[in-house]
Amino acid sequence: MAKLMATMSYRLDIKLTGENYDEWSKRLMTVFIAIGVNDIVLGREHLDERRRDKWVNCWEVRRKKAHSHLVQHVEWSVFQGFRYDLRTGNPRVLLDALRERYSEGNGYNPVYLERQLLTRCLGPSERVRKYIDDMMDIRRVLSENRERMTDEKFASILLSNVSDVYPEIVREHNERARFNRERPSLRNAIGRLETAEVMVIDQEVVKDVLVKDVADKDVGTTVEVMDLT
Repeated sequence: MAKLMATMSYRLDIKLTGENYDEWSKRLMTVFIAIGVNDIVLGREHLDERRRDKWVNCWEVRRKKAHSHLVQHVEWSVFQGFRYDLRTGNPRVLLDALRERYSEGNGYNPVYLERQLLTRCLGPSERVRKYIDDMMDIRRVLSENRERMTDEKFASILLSNVSDVYPEIVREHNERARFNRERPSLRNAIGRLETAEVMVIDQEVVKDVLVKDVADKDVGTTVEVMDLT
């Protein structure tokens, strides 16, 4: 196990802005080597929970140091497109995502952005508006890099990526596509998602009211029995 080392003295005067990936990655990797975490960042050293607790704890500390050091050297604005990767707390996952997007040297990797658009799904507890806004942000960046996408294609992706929350919308959308029916407009797609969310919220409200009503009746019955006794 590599010796733990302080990282504060290794803070660099450079942060990833997107356009400086080549210089940033080379300088940051020299720091990872110096503090003994480069194998973790590159995925060559993995957590082995079968080892002794002391080894496992040491590995976790080094992983956290690597992740913290990586985060300190990236502009916050860059992280807006890497929220999932950032939340993993895994420096290898985050660095791989940054490399995939910015390694071409022009600030953005269109292939990565389009893949991100195709794999960005609505989460179970996520509001529809946040999901739509995130997807529109990715589309905007694609457009700014001359990778334009039609409203119809974007609408189709919006509807296809909500299967975990609204599977019935995805089934309906796939049925329409199978029979070559008219593609939904972007406005229509957004409206369908927002309507589905409102219906779920309304159902939850009704459910809460019914549960409360039943609970109130149970309390009243209990009180009457106690009075008779």
